[in-house]
This record gives sequence, C-alpha cells and structure tokens, in this order.
Amino acid sequence: MVGTVPPLPPEWKPPTKPRTIVVERPVPQSTVLMALPGIARDDPDWYAAVVMNHVLGGGGQQSRLFAEVRDKRGLAYGVSTGLRTYKRAALMVISTASANERVAEAIRVIRAELARMRTEGITQQELADAKTYLNGALALSLDSSGSVAGLLQSLQIDGLSADHVTRRTALIDAVKLEDVRRVARRLLRDEAMTTVVVGKPVGVTADP
Repeated sequence: MVGTVPPLPPEWKPPTKPRTIVVERPVPQSTVLMALPGIARDDPDWYAAVVMNHVLGGGGQQSRLFAEVRDKRGLAYGVSTGLRTYKRAALMVISTASANERVAEAIRVIRAELARMRTEGITQQELADAKTYLNGALALSLDSSGSVAGLLQSLQIDGLSADHVTRRTALIDAVKLEDVRRVARRLLRDEAMTTVVVGKPVGVTADP
C-alpha cells in the first residue's frame, strides 16, 4: 500500500564463529572484504576505535596494513579499514584486492596484523601521529559549503549536536594508549570475523 511505513529490520546478532565465503568469478584478481562487529557512534570508546582504525588501516599509506601488505610484500595495490555505523548494527570492514595466486597470503598478513594490534596495541608515536592527523584533517576537509553541509548532515544522522565539532578535538586528545588496547581487544576478535572473497582465489577455502 502506498504510504505504508516498512517494518524495521530484525535485530542484528553478531556472529559467534568465523566464516569464509568464496564467490567464484572468472577474473585474475580476487576482491576481499573482511567484516567484524563494530562499535556504536555513541559508545564511550568511539574515539579510541577511531584512533585504532586510523593506525591499523584507515590512515592510508601511513597505516600498518598498507605497510605490511603493499609496501613490504607488494600483495595488493591498496588495503584499508573503516568503521561503519547503521541504525541496527555497526561494522568494522577491511578491504583489499590481490592476484588470485597471492590473495591467501594477503589474508594471512591482514589477520596477523589484527592479532598484533589486539595483543600489543599501538605505540606512543602512532598515537600522537593519529591524533595530529585526525584533528587536522577535519578542518582541511571543510573547504566548501557542500562539505560543511555534509558534516552537519552527518552530525544530525548520528544524533550529535552542532557544537560537537568544537568538542571533537578534546575527545580525540583524551584517548590514551590503554584505551586503544582495550578497544582492539574488544573489536578485533577472530571468532567474529566474516571473510568474503570474490574471484578465483588460490588457497582460500570456503566454509560449509
């Protein structure tokens, strides 16, 4: 019926065991998405998660995953991580693409870096560099009326007041090393990871 409000989707239940899904396609390169249960936007650990994500894979060429997957081994052109929030769920997503013959190694390296982050956390220098970037990047991104409008819209979607922008720097600066270690142990859990590989990956086996 026209005008009927669709029902809300069911409550999302995070996975309790790892799963690998392979979607075969006749292409020379496999695309990989690895997803973990994320963190809500209003969670007290949100900015600790933002800092952790930046160091792990959200910081582009300065991130750990880029260094290990691209720079040291040449396994992929790029690799990144991101925090995604939705009304009924939150995710942390890792994405990359690699030649079919090397994608299994790329996945192993990524999982090893997740484990290292979970057990060791980040360094004081990584923490300082992440704070500097995250605080400076926002101001530099607001270079047009469209970008300002986009920021205000995202604040509204996230249920945040407009003055949150003025408090954001202090919230990021308040993040400590132990905060990042705690959120890494909380989020980077092997047993909750779903891995989807599209292509003809060599050495990657789908779970039944």
